[in-house]
Order: sequence, then C-alpha cells, then structure tokens
Amino acid sequence: TSGAVDGYCAGNPVIILNDGSVLNQSPLRGLKDVHFTSDVQGLADLINQLCIVGSQGHAKNNDYFYTDLGLIRWRKLLKLRNDNLNT
Repeated sequence: TSGAVDGYCAGNPVIILNDGSVLNQSPLRGLKDVHFTSDVQGLADLINQLCIVGSQGHAKNNDYFYTDLGLIRWRKLLKLRNDNLNT
C-alpha cells in the first residue's frame, strides 16, 4: 500500500506480510532493506530481530520518487522556455 511507501521514504523499517497466495505487487518489492514474510511467525521473528538489532531502517531514500524541481522534461514536452520558470 502507499502507507508502506510513506514509511520507507521516511526511513522507517518496513515489514510487509504477503501470504504467497497472490502475486506480490508491492511497489517496494526487490528492495533489499524491505522485509517480506508470509506468516505470523515470520512477522514476529522480524519484529524481534529489528528490535534487538535496533534497526533504524535505512537512510532516507530521496531517490524513490524522481522529482525534477525545474520540470525540464515537462518544459521540453510543452515546448516552454527553461529560462523563464514562470511561463
């Protein structure tokens, strides 16, 4: 869900419970610092592990969403001049 992405972008440890009966469509799948488990025991183990290790999650990931403050690509697409950002 988007809540998991919010937690991830804030630098919090994220655990996602996926029982394996459906395709994992998490936007965080494949990220090494996101924990996935398929059962309650795995969830409990991960919670305990994160508490014992004192995990602070990961560094805030500002690259998850690509944001271009100058909107250069939009300006190019709309054929707007880059030197006048108020156009």
